Amino acid sequence: MQFAEVPEFSKDFKKLYKKYKSLQDDLELRKKVLALFPTGRGNDVDQIPGLKIKSKIYKARLMCRTLKRESLRLIYCYEEEIQKITLIEMYFKGNQSVENKDRIFKYFS
Repeated sequence: MQFAEVPEFSKDFKKLYKKYKSLQDDLELRKKVLALFPTGRGNDVDQIPGLKIKSKIYKARLMCRTLKRESLRLIYCYEEEIQKITLIEMYFKGNQSVENKDRIFKYFS
C-alpha cells in the first residue's frame, strides 16, 4: 500500500504534534491498520456520503495515546485500483465537527 499526503495534511500534523507527542507513533500504527483494512473493520471507518465525486473518501478515528479517551479524525482517499491512500486532513473533533469539504474537492473533484 502506498501512502501520500496533501500539503495541508502536513501542516495539520505538525500543529497537532506540538500538543500530542504520541501522534507520530499513533499515526504509523493507524497506517499499518489501513494497509490491511483500507475501508475499515467494525465501526472505526465510515465513507463520507454525499460528496458527488468519483473518489471514495473515508473518515477514520485515530486513537491518540496522549488524548486517552478522546480521538482525532483522519480523512483520507482510498484508490483501490492502484492501492494508494492519500491523507487529506487530521483534526481534533472537539475543535472541528466536520471535515473540510473544500480541501477534498480541491484534490479529488
